[in-house]
Amino acid sequence: MVPFHLLFPEVARLETRAVILLDTNPFGLPPDTYGLVDLYCEQSGCDCRRVMLNVVSDKARRQVATINHGFEPSPLDPEQTFLDPLNPQTDLSLRLLRLVRDHVLRDEAYVARLYQHYRMFKDAVNDPRHPAQKVLRALPPLRRSPRSRKTRRH
Repeated sequence: MVPFHLLFPEVARLETRAVILLDTNPFGLPPDTYGLVDLYCEQSGCDCRRVMLNVVSDKARRQVATINHGFEPSPLDPEQTFLDPLNPQTDLSLRLLRLVRDHVLRDEAYVARLYQHYRMFKDAVNDPRHPAQKVLRALPPLRRSPRSRKTRRH
C-alpha cells in the first residue's frame, strides 16, 4: 500500500481528512487532531477496491491506528471496515476504528472522495505512461506498508 499523497500531493493537500476532537467526545479519545492518510494498492491489474487509512495523531506525531476499508462487502472480508492485523495499532486503535466506522465513513461525500482517489491511484498504477510511474518505481520497499510486501487476498 502506498500513500495517495506520494502520487498526488496537491490533491492530497486539499482533500486529506482530519478529525478534531475536543476534551469531551463520545469516543473516549484524547483531545487531538487525527489525520486520516489514505493508502492504496500499487499492484498493476489489481482491482481490490480497498483503502487503508493510517490514523495519525497530531500531538503525538505518529500513527496510532491502521484501518482497512473495503468499498464493497466481500465474502472474504465480511467486515467491511476493520483494524488491519498486519500494520501498527495502539491502545487507541479500537476507539479510532469506532470513530471512523460510525462517524467518518457515514459521510457519503468523503467515501466518494476516497473512491475517486482509489480510481485516480489505480489509473496511474495501470498506465505505464502516467507520470506517477516514476514515483512508484523510485519507492524503496520499506516505504510501502507490510501488506504491500505480502501476498494479499482480494
